[in-house]
Amino acid sequence: MEDRTKAEEQVMRYIWKLEKAFMKDIVEQFPDPRPAKPSSGGR
Repeated sequence: MEDRTKAEEQVMRYIWKLEKAFMKDIVEQFPDPRPAKPSSGGR
């Protein structure tokens, strides 16, 4: 099994805490300064 980075582990904890979430909901869980919000993917 691969080891996760600290950032990956933190994201997984937020997902487990929220149970259901959009990416923006996960990003909002991070303390300031927050990571950049994902782009719309060229839409």
